[in-house]
Amino acid sequence: MPKKARELSALAVSRLKAEGRYAVSGVDGLYLRIARRSRAWGLIY
Repeated sequence: MPKKARELSALAVSRLKAEGRYAVSGVDGLYLRIARRSRAWGLIY
């Protein structure tokens, strides 16, 4: 079972700059992955 994350607003997501995987609240297992020049949503189930 994925952990619950704090909710990120659209503004908070747009301010994320560091590469990595960020858990997003609202849907269990939803992550925002930030790479060099791209952002992608992922769902781990």
